[in-house]
Amino acid sequence: MLPYMKSNVKFEEKIIKTFGGINVTDKIQSGELCAAKNMSSDEYPSLAARVGRKNVVQTDNLINGVGTCDGIVYTSVSGDNKHIYLNYDGIDYEFSEYSASVDYAASRKLAALSESILIIPDNVVFWLNSRTFTSICISQTHTKETALKKFADETSGNDLLSKTSVDYVATLTHNSIECRHVGYNQGGSQTFYYSAFDSSLKAGDVITVKGIVYSDRGYNTTGYNTYCKKIKNGIVCKIKNVETVTHSTPGGTVTESVALRFDDHSIDAGGFSDVCFRSISIERGVPNLKDICAFNNRIWGISGKQIYASKLSDPSEWNDFSVDEYGTMPYASFQTSSQTEGEFTGIISYGNNIYAFKENVIHKIMGNQPDEYTLQTTVARGVGKNMGDTLSVCGDSLFYCGSDGVYIYSGRYPKRVSDKLGIHPKGISGTSDGNLYYVLCEEENEKRIYVYDAKRKIWHCQDCDSQCSCLTSIGGDVYFAYEHGILLQKPGQSVGDGEKMVRWSFKIRFDERTVDKHGISKLMLRYSLGHGASFTVRALYDDKSHSAVCGARFDEIDSGGYTLSMAVKRSLWFELKFDGIGEFKLKSIGFKSYRGSER
Repeated sequence: MLPYMKSNVKFEEKIIKTFGGINVTDKIQSGELCAAKNMSSDEYPSLAARVGRKNVVQTDNLINGVGTCDGIVYTSVSGDNKHIYLNYDGIDYEFSEYSASVDYAASRKLAALSESILIIPDNVVFWLNSRTFTSICISQTHTKETALKKFADETSGNDLLSKTSVDYVATLTHNSIECRHVGYNQGGSQTFYYSAFDSSLKAGDVITVKGIVYSDRGYNTTGYNTYCKKIKNGIVCKIKNVETVTHSTPGGTVTESVALRFDDHSIDAGGFSDVCFRSISIERGVPNLKDICAFNNRIWGISGKQIYASKLSDPSEWNDFSVDEYGTMPYASFQTSSQTEGEFTGIISYGNNIYAFKENVIHKIMGNQPDEYTLQTTVARGVGKNMGDTLSVCGDSLFYCGSDGVYIYSGRYPKRVSDKLGIHPKGISGTSDGNLYYVLCEEENEKRIYVYDAKRKIWHCQDCDSQCSCLTSIGGDVYFAYEHGILLQKPGQSVGDGEKMVRWSFKIRFDERTVDKHGISKLMLRYSLGHGASFTVRALYDDKSHSAVCGARFDEIDSGGYTLSMAVKRSLWFELKFDGIGEFKLKSIGFKSYRGSER
């Protein structure tokens, strides 16, 4: 009788029920993926394919800016690049005539207050109640020539005014500027105003007034000449009231702004009761803002080394620095400069403060009104150049792309969280649904979206349209804008007009990190599929060979879940490569392994 032989082969059973995200480093852990596309942590701890996105906006125009204000708002430009629009509440409103930009196709930035939306670089404000636009930048000059043209336009070519004296067009006193007017008869008694001020001027606006003085009084004193020079260079005034008149013209009834009133003695009239102007210019400006955000009923912005804040509740006013005996008025505009190296790259509200970033500096602005605002500086990795749009609050932290990766910042010191990706994403735009941080990047001329699960600290990579340009979110919903539309990232049960079936793939490695070869006597996959979904899986070995392909399709009879067994040969390590389409969830991978030193 032969002796009983006892096997020395030791079997070890393992099961993976918790799946992480992408990790391309040497420190990859069990359940992490060495490569993946269109996977998600939505069904964590299971691994799931992302759901299809839904088209919520489609337009023939080219979308070039997205924001939120009681819903999604976006700017778009016509195909011929001659018209630019703001879409609010599903309606396109054209603002071409108000835009200060010469490039309608360039990207736009939007920031909203409760009653208005600011659009840059157009420097245009959209007022929600009236659904009208105003241009912040005003540069209006009134001369004899403009008066004659205005008269000809109003009277359909009447040259009566050219036969009279047009030696001055407006008068200025210590508290007002008034347009000159004259009566004439054409189809009845009419009144003509030589000029009219921009209709967007309002009480509280700070303007610069420049003028060339006309006088028939023979003044030639030192004080008068000094004043003429001063007014030619420009004086700054704050409007107290704008007076309008409604009058008839041969072409119909018109309403014009014909007088600007100021506080008494706010204008130095050179010691004279009134001064006449041969020409007069009214200017209202705005800083050359590169990025903006809304906070505490103000719009905040950055430009170069400067930080700006608009007047309280008024995004059209950036130059009102009013003071009284107690200091700067609480409603006043604000600006400050930073002497740290470099220009600002991004700005955002976070917590109860404003944060302005440079590439290697973080500035925190604290306080509730201009006299209280203070600047706190931290030297740390900030937002990379041209990556300001990647700033987004996710959970209790702030995320952004720096020059060498994606960072999380919670108010103390930023920490890089993108090392597992093995790259330094070149961020274009970022947003969050409160739990996941989405960042649109371009790598090797291909756009993709990286998704970071802040709670579980795992990354996934998802595809996107090659024309995807910016991301935004509202109420926990994430939106991706591309050339001719906007996609909703997670549309719920009904995808509707959008992606019906998403193609996905991933690889997961099994490596015992030993010089012994090990084998798998049994490998079982537990998964579920949605209607119409299917997948294939094969093993890739360390010797560059691969196993036969296994796979499965959706089966209504067994829709609750499936188990797939497959054979895997002995090797130092191997990877399982999955490719599929449609709804998929990997619940577990179980296997029984053995090892030995025999080759």
